[in-house]
Amino acid sequence: MEPLIISCILFVIICIVFIPLDKFMNRNKLHKLIVFLNQGDFKQNKNKGTFKEKFFMLSERTYKKLNIKISEEKYELYKGKLILANINDKLSVECIVGMKILISILAFAYTGILAIIMDFSGLMIVLLFILTVLGYYYPDITINVRIKNRQQELQRQLPNTLKTLAITTEAGLNFWEAIKKVCEIKNGVLVDEFQNMLDEINMGVLQKDALLKLAERCKVTEITVFVFTIMQNLEKGSGGVIKALNEQANEVWEIRKSKARELGQKASIKLFFSMLIFVFPCLLIFLLGPAIMSIFKFFVNN
Repeated sequence: MEPLIISCILFVIICIVFIPLDKFMNRNKLHKLIVFLNQGDFKQNKNKGTFKEKFFMLSERTYKKLNIKISEEKYELYKGKLILANINDKLSVECIVGMKILISILAFAYTGILAIIMDFSGLMIVLLFILTVLGYYYPDITINVRIKNRQQELQRQLPNTLKTLAITTEAGLNFWEAIKKVCEIKNGVLVDEFQNMLDEINMGVLQKDALLKLAERCKVTEITVFVFTIMQNLEKGSGGVIKALNEQANEVWEIRKSKARELGQKASIKLFFSMLIFVFPCLLIFLLGPAIMSIFKFFVNN
């Protein structure tokens, strides 16, 4: 019962912190509320100030209030991770560092209160330590998982996209026109990156620099090879680009097939051990059970 009470108290505290009091103390007349609901910009404003946004703001505020200092190397590392996760426009490095501190403090406070209620039992002390450490590293774990999933999605979409590029260039379009056409007819993470590359070129970035930035944002081996291959063949004209795209598409398909075979072999091994652990004991009981019962009855009767 006590943990439930503590949870309710913490929930109320969080609501007080994150939800402005004027939301509860607003005494405007009903017709003003109706007018606001009927305004055209209501749909644009209704999502402002969500819990997630307020938590991010509180994390940045925590970073500034505690005057946390991190090395330039670590700052650049976090900045690169945010770019790889494609959330650099939503989160800042200061927000991530402050979030680590804030989550660990909340985890420590919550578990500490439960530990006090339960008279500092050994289990609660261990849980206090584990949750505090886990809360500190939770943002890092989340970002790393997001990066891994995004890179896997890029690898999955690359073969089909390269094949489409090869077909469109063979139809008479140059490389950049083919990229633009692919962005119009396809969608996905890789196509979004291509669109970002085109936007950078339209803003005045050199084509080679835009290609290099594409490789830096993705950090996928196949895309890096694709970028450098295209950079080498753009000077040779459309014929060199078409040949390079076809070769690159075939190579990427072979890599994907080899990875699929590798995953299939790993799955068969995992399936074998699962059968060994769960099926084999049942099989032994089914086969040897009657024999053991017969032997047992024989000795009991004699």
